[in-house]
Amino acid sequence: MRKSLIALGVAAVAAPLTTLALTVTINGASFDATSVTIDTNGDITISEGTGVTVTGGGSTSSSSSSSGTTSSSSSSSSSGTTSSSSSSSSSGTTSSSSSSGTDPTPDPDANCPSTPSGVDVGGAIDMNKRGQILLRGTNNGIVSMPFQSPNSTTVRPRFSVTTYSSSYDTVRTAWISTCPGGDALPEASCTKASSNVVSLRAEMADSSPGYCSMAPDTKYYLNVHSDSCSGYHCQFYFDVRW
Repeated sequence: MRKSLIALGVAAVAAPLTTLALTVTINGASFDATSVTIDTNGDITISEGTGVTVTGGGSTSSSSSSSGTTSSSSSSSSSGTTSSSSSSSSSGTTSSSSSSGTDPTPDPDANCPSTPSGVDVGGAIDMNKRGQILLRGTNNGIVSMPFQSPNSTTVRPRFSVTTYSSSYDTVRTAWISTCPGGDALPEASCTKASSNVVSLRAEMADSSPGYCSMAPDTKYYLNVHSDSCSGYHCQFYFDVRW
């Protein structure tokens, strides 16, 4: 009995080994394989029939080469993000053909000449903000503040510039223009001057007497020129009223 078992064991060792069949599924595609090799770079090679090569854990493409090995064809960007199209951008993201986040209103600055010397372009005016803002002017300088006119023909904003110091030695001129420090709109009511309070009234319609006529929803600049001032006397208050 013991000899019979030993004979059976020897016969089993001497018998030819049966080839092991593997079925590998990658991204829903199944492949019959007889060997799987992982090299020192982490590349995986699956061989048999239509072989598949997966580099660094990447995804496979739908086409195969003539040698029966298909290489990964999806490209990645420097940031490691693959795009859904056939190529990726340098930032790793491919955008769609439609753009978003673009200001629908053309910027008239593109049609303006270079800002003249002595003109300080300040922050944009918030037409909905109430209360005075203290601004710092300069001697014979111009502060130019962009704003968007209201998209309404029924409102009439009033721009007020008030002297900061108690002495009224400094004359300030305020005007509305389409470019920073540019020429005033043609109506006389679009330019005002005073050594105390400068008040400019505007409307988005045909100009009524005493009102500066502006187009609705259009970018303009309110310019303030301080004449012959020094130190804190160059400062002034600004606000928008309705």
